[in-house]
Amino acid sequence: MFSINISYTVLRSTRSNLIKSNSIFHYNKVSFYSTKLNNEYSSDNYSKLYNSLTPKQKVIFKTPPSKMEKILKTFTEDQVKQSEYERYLHIKSVQPWLLKFNSPKLVALAELFRTDKPTGTHLLLTPCIWSLTMSSLMMLSGFNQLQASVVDSLCTFGLQTSLFIAGAYIMRSAGCVVNDMHDRDLDFKVWRSLQRPMACGRINYTEAWLALLGLTGLGVAILYFGLPWQCWWLGLASLPIVFVYPLFKRFTYYPQVVLSSCFNWGSLLGFAAILGSYNYADSNETEKKEDLEMEDLPWRSMAGLYVTTFLWCMIYDTIYAHQDKKFDIKANIKSTALKWGSNTKPVLYTMAVIQSLALFDSFNEAGLIGKDRVVSTASVFAFNYLLFRTIYKVNLDDPKNCWYYFKRNLKYGQVITVGLLIEYAYQLFKHKDNETKKLTY
Repeated sequence: MFSINISYTVLRSTRSNLIKSNSIFHYNKVSFYSTKLNNEYSSDNYSKLYNSLTPKQKVIFKTPPSKMEKILKTFTEDQVKQSEYERYLHIKSVQPWLLKFNSPKLVALAELFRTDKPTGTHLLLTPCIWSLTMSSLMMLSGFNQLQASVVDSLCTFGLQTSLFIAGAYIMRSAGCVVNDMHDRDLDFKVWRSLQRPMACGRINYTEAWLALLGLTGLGVAILYFGLPWQCWWLGLASLPIVFVYPLFKRFTYYPQVVLSSCFNWGSLLGFAAILGSYNYADSNETEKKEDLEMEDLPWRSMAGLYVTTFLWCMIYDTIYAHQDKKFDIKANIKSTALKWGSNTKPVLYTMAVIQSLALFDSFNEAGLIGKDRVVSTASVFAFNYLLFRTIYKVNLDDPKNCWYYFKRNLKYGQVITVGLLIEYAYQLFKHKDNETKKLTY
């Protein structure tokens, strides 16, 4: 999970961080990256807000003077004030509780961990929830000749889901720290990342290292002590993909391939987390195995879900990349958006067809397609419809429209999430009813 989140964060930030030249032009032309509060900025509003703050809040508000000399080589003083103004109002809007502590360091750490921008974490978590729920449903149906009770299923699902949620937030934060440490001398040259805590001097390198060590320790503890051993080995298997990332982002047009490969590893880990949590009877039914062997995992269903989430990520991240294509050309940044150009939609349609077939096969292998699984079946068709509709509707030459449909993918993923959870709740109720009938007879 550590490698997944780090690779996602580094990949996601590459475009903006490498645009080092012509930053003022970037600031003027790409205002849609700023918050919706951008239009409210004026020198009078800035003064009113600043004068209304307490002394500690003013420290939170202002850019530390240690980096101002370097920042002013790229931006004007008024532009820096606008970034301060937007940043403070953004924090006040999404995380007002932070300001109540009046702690500049606490606010900076929260920004370093991207707690105010959870979209990436939610997209990362979605394939994990799918695989956790699918495997829990398989256990209720008698996977590997072991039918879990309602209590065992709920306890296992609840525990593993909690661990995955905690792990996703912790390790995505760790990835953000690594990213900011690496790009601390670049971020203040780009408008969108100007106020990042390391770029403007609110967090120093030593503090970032301590934060990273703490987050990494928590993540490894969850992986080692909370999850079955199958998850450990599956997690390690993703490391080679991370190592080849520099080759992809610098010398090929397919950084999205590496992003999609790592970002959706949770679609495999969720199966191992649930199915690896049980003991299984030997064939002679006289002894118990301690755990499930790797070869006994439902690899076809796992592979189908992984292909599904991989291609889904390829689709929405290519749409995301079309926002920056004009600036990527100037910065010599390669992406599928530039490689496919005007042929992007036909390629996306092709991937969507393969994705829909893989999703159907994965659900079918897991026993989640058919008249007895109406909700999960309906969620598959609804998700596919929304994905095809996105490709049809998105205007790849309109950055705002690309951003809109990129964010919509989080809602589209929730269609399957909700469908699976409803199906799981129904099967739990049905399973409980069957247990009652058995006891009655």
